[in-house]
Amino acid sequence: MLRSELLARRNALSAAERAAEEHFVNERVQRWPQWERAATVCGYAAMGSEISCNQLLNKALELGKQVLLPACTSDKMLKWYQIEPGWRSRLIPHPFGMGEPNPSQCLLVDPVALDPATLLVIVPAVGLDPQTMGRLGYGGGYYDRFLATLNPTVTTLGIGYKCQQVALSNTLETTDIPLHRIISASPDLCGWRQKEHS
Repeated sequence: MLRSELLARRNALSAAERAAEEHFVNERVQRWPQWERAATVCGYAAMGSEISCNQLLNKALELGKQVLLPACTSDKMLKWYQIEPGWRSRLIPHPFGMGEPNPSQCLLVDPVALDPATLLVIVPAVGLDPQTMGRLGYGGGYYDRFLATLNPTVTTLGIGYKCQQVALSNTLETTDIPLHRIISASPDLCGWRQKEHS
């Protein structure tokens, strides 16, 4: 029920509201020290009404950062592929509705093997809680399983629209991995864990 309500809120945003909040969030992320430090950015290709991080992905490529996008596997895991400028033409459709890197055109990279100090993971969400730093996803557990494989010092970032703020303290499970930072267009939907020093 909660997931459906949050998705309905997000779907109800106008194109103008969506564009304004996306621009604000993308600009705010780029002023964040962890963004500047990141050598590798794991992002996502937005599906449906998700907030887009395309501007961030393109900026990261422009800055010479390594950029990775996920592909879902049959065992509900994520594989990550390196993208290059013009990356959208190298995506193939997934049944869930998002685009995934074409494995025949993109290099497979394991984020676990990368330097955790310079790795930034941007995570999509249905709901975000700045109090618990919790994230409500779509229920498949893909990202929770992936985040559990990472060094706990890797910086994880949830981005979203203002309407995605929700209290999750009573719904989080032990398998739900809290984020390090949440950034949105609302000061009420922004937060960070103690790990953050800036």
